[in-house]
Amino acid sequence: MQTQSPQRIAINTRALIKDRLDGIGWFTYHVVKRWVEANPEVHFYFIFDRDFDASFVFGKNVTPIVIYPPARHPILWYLWYEWAVPRILGRIKPDIFVSLDTYTSVRWKGKKVTAIHDIAFALFDGQVDSLTQKFLRFFTPKYIFHSDLIVTVSHSTKKDLMQHYHCPEDKIVVAHNAPSYDYKPLSAGEIRDFKSANTNGNDYFIFVGSIHPRKNIVTLLKAFEQFKTETKSFHKLVLIGRMSWQYDDVNAYISTMKFHADLILIPHSSPSIIAQWMASATALLMVSYYEGFGVPIVEALASGTPVICSNVSSMPEVAGGGALLVDPNNIGEISAAMQTLATDNSLRTTLIQSGCKHIEKYKWSSSSEIIWDKIRAL
Repeated sequence: MQTQSPQRIAINTRALIKDRLDGIGWFTYHVVKRWVEANPEVHFYFIFDRDFDASFVFGKNVTPIVIYPPARHPILWYLWYEWAVPRILGRIKPDIFVSLDTYTSVRWKGKKVTAIHDIAFALFDGQVDSLTQKFLRFFTPKYIFHSDLIVTVSHSTKKDLMQHYHCPEDKIVVAHNAPSYDYKPLSAGEIRDFKSANTNGNDYFIFVGSIHPRKNIVTLLKAFEQFKTETKSFHKLVLIGRMSWQYDDVNAYISTMKFHADLILIPHSSPSIIAQWMASATALLMVSYYEGFGVPIVEALASGTPVICSNVSSMPEVAGGGALLVDPNNIGEISAAMQTLATDNSLRTTLIQSGCKHIEKYKWSSSSEIIWDKIRAL
């Protein structure tokens, strides 16, 4: 029997903020945009918590709605999701409410689809502020119980949800993140010109992501120092991302680094700029303690850049054969991997080739279709 698409879908789009899209924002953007364009017969209600940019209204079948207060704090999250959202959904009367940013409305009693990207807040202390951690630990099991479908981004996180929250396996669908079209290999000449303009022609390793405890940045910096000391290499280290949470130890270590002059700090930038840095790097370094997915890994693979990443959580799954896996607590092991990729061009080529094959499984079109098929079946 052919299932019928729902005709009225309300979507939480508060993660769509012009020039400030993060991992969840890009996930929402790519998935929802494809739904709107592929289903002109369906009417979508986009629910924002602040003024929105017109570029996020992806078609004539979209009605944007702004409801306040802007939800950027646990108390405001509660007011927005549990009071403001149910009130507007009561007027819209959608067939389904979709929320792709970890949160949803328990008070709304209609059908719900909720994306949970990781549960670092449940597995570790100190990864977010204490009030946010209390909020997420209290509400996440309720979100899982009251949702008809849980979307997550890796089989590793699916396993976490099943083990930690006893979420039924048949309630979870895995829909991967994917790289944008900005991430692609550069020619040898383009790489040479880029490094000439940005690093005085020197090779470099790169980290992309927010600076907070889970990213294990101090260990990464120590490994880089050891690499420089042992090899006398001219390699630099590029860190791209915003200071997010509890970064004082990172700043303190940077101020004492022997090779401080070889560190390049770049604020969060547009994908087009980051893509050039990524494609020209010796390798991406991602030695986090935990990742629900690890988007920079697939961005590196799409760029033809090998990866050094942790051997825990989702990272081995996401990197496939395009990475050297390391113990995130072992400075010497991370440093040794850096030395290997800085000198072994044959291995770099093998990792790049494996990564190019592996990256074929990560496509936004596939992820959006996977979730849409499940929605149609609800």
